[in-house]
Amino acid sequence: MKKIFFALLLILLLAILLFVLWPSPISAVAWTPPVSQGFTGPFEKNERLDEMRFLVQDECIGCEAPVISPDGKYIYAGESDGDILRFDIGGGASTLINNTGGRPLGLHFSPDGDLIIADAKRGLLRCDLQSGDMEILTNAYQDEQMGFVDDLDIDSSGVIYFSDASEKYGYDQVIHDLMEHQAHGALYAYDPATKTTSRLLDDLYFANGVALAEDESYLLFNETGLYSVSKYWLKGAKKGTREYVFDNLPGFPDNIRTGGDGIFWLTLVSPRDPALDDLMPKPGMRNLIMKLPKSIQPAATHYGCIVGITGDGEVKYNFQSSDPAFVEITCVQPYKDKIYLGSLVDTGISYIQL
Repeated sequence: MKKIFFALLLILLLAILLFVLWPSPISAVAWTPPVSQGFTGPFEKNERLDEMRFLVQDECIGCEAPVISPDGKYIYAGESDGDILRFDIGGGASTLINNTGGRPLGLHFSPDGDLIIADAKRGLLRCDLQSGDMEILTNAYQDEQMGFVDDLDIDSSGVIYFSDASEKYGYDQVIHDLMEHQAHGALYAYDPATKTTSRLLDDLYFANGVALAEDESYLLFNETGLYSVSKYWLKGAKKGTREYVFDNLPGFPDNIRTGGDGIFWLTLVSPRDPALDDLMPKPGMRNLIMKLPKSIQPAATHYGCIVGITGDGEVKYNFQSSDPAFVEITCVQPYKDKIYLGSLVDTGISYIQL
């Protein structure tokens, strides 16, 4: 029995040694996040998101960012399998337009009526809705491949502003980028007239949602890894500079959309985790954790939060749910008297009557 015990002990010690010496898939760095204020003040908890109803419930899996057609007749959305679907504004069955061959995330219409798609795996795409044909507009900058094209907005001249969440980690490695906490993201502009891509900002911490102000003087963008929303000036005396609008959100910001009357719609896809915040100053621990099976790595908590904010960070609308019927809401599309909601993982498209 003693020989068996010592043999098992030796195997255990060797397994622990192998685990410690085995390279981590990330190279974490120390970061001390600001102390979370939680869902307090303008982000005070409520259950108003429970007013939500479903427009589409039995299809459209992972349709993160639904968008309304310019004529107001249809909703377009991209599924997790790459399908681009069209629904009547009143709901009903879908029509398949095409498949991107990747993972469509952000969607917007160009002034010419084309559907422009931020595809995490293939880059920035254009879809001709008459033929369904797809083309890649850009997926690289100065011969460096973009790793995770995420969201976009388009100005009145057709210039497309978009984010690359991470040049290092792809769509299936979001947790790797957040746990490593290095600045792999960037903000870009693509001009279809000249077919050129320019980098506006780099060294961003998981660059995510992008939304233009109504007068196009600035845009707002989210950094999921910093719990922040920033303003980037496109015109005026501050052109080319950025400033924080929020730098200590109570959750992980995802997409942001321009609404009417100076409102931007922001989603917090999951609340902050105090245990994760405590780990951020400890890169060695995070490196070890990322060696563990994915099933026991940190994961999103299902809590719903969408807010309507001004460009200066004033919260005008606040919808939350502690037990949402539609989980991991990642985008809000305002249209007339409703806001339509998309999810990264759930099935359907929902809405709230304002």
